[in-house]
Amino acid sequence: MTKTNKYCLMAIGVYQIIGGLFGFTGFTKLKMIDLMDNYLLVLIISGYFIFVVISGITLLRQKWMQGIKLTQINQFLQVITVNIIGFGFLFSSSIYMGIGFSDTPNLHFITKFSFLRSVCHFWINNASDEISIMINIVPVAIILFLSRIVKKNEPI
Repeated sequence: MTKTNKYCLMAIGVYQIIGGLFGFTGFTKLKMIDLMDNYLLVLIISGYFIFVVISGITLLRQKWMQGIKLTQINQFLQVITVNIIGFGFLFSSSIYMGIGFSDTPNLHFITKFSFLRSVCHFWINNASDEISIMINIVPVAIILFLSRIVKKNEPI
């Protein structure tokens, strides 16, 4: 593996750690009293941000293949945001650059950008009639980069 690829993987590791910590600390500052009624939701969101940090630490410890696999899973979870008639989800860790479409009030193209804002949202029966789908470009780029490294079969 080239030095450049190693530095890029380490940068992705730092990016994941920062995103996971921002997400976890932001999540714990929420109205925990309201969330304590739903233990499963608290476990899922906490587990997600802890997983993001672990993915980054694995890359920084230079366990390349394990770190790449964990990072790919983490990034796949962030690729798509869906909101279909009151049900949906959004996972984002650090940077969100989304493009997509919405049908409310009529079909139109939408973009969204947020920096250092890690979020984990679930919409469950929120009485919305919106249908929207967005693709986050940042994890797509990371997945393509990681796939290129794995495909080259470079010694790691």
